[in-house]
Order: sequence, then structure tokens, then C-alpha cells
Amino acid sequence: DERPIEEELIQEEQALAFRRTLSDEDNHILERRAAGYSSCEIAGELGISEPAVSQKRSKIKRKYAQFLEEYDRD
Repeated sequence: DERPIEEELIQEEQALAFRRTLSDEDNHILERRAAGYSSCEIAGELGISEPAVSQKRSKIKRKYAQFLEEYDRD
């Protein structure tokens, strides 16, 4: 079952709008996780601890939930 092109475009627009709200480091974490990197690998790349990566991932998830609420209101 294919999605209408409008739905895909809206979702892409939402994703781009959200990514513009993130720091470079947060975008790096998001990209690496999407590519299958572990938190440990990402931590090594960024020179931060694995718990710091996990905290940042949690922050990104919370920020995304808030973003969706605001985006849906507009």
C-alpha cells in the first residue's frame, strides 16, 4: 500500500524542520544511529562518554515529541 506523495513530502518537510532545530552534535548522533552505529561507537567519534550519548539521544527524543506537538498545531 503506497502512501500519497503529499504525505511523504509533509513527513520529509517535518524531518528537515526538526533537524534544523538540532545542534551539529545532535544531528551527528541522529545520523550515526540511523546508520546503525552503537552509542559506544558514536561516543568514540565525538570524544564523549557513552552515557553522554545516551542522554543526548533521550533529549533528542523529548525534543522531537515536543516538536511534533507544536508542528501539528500549526
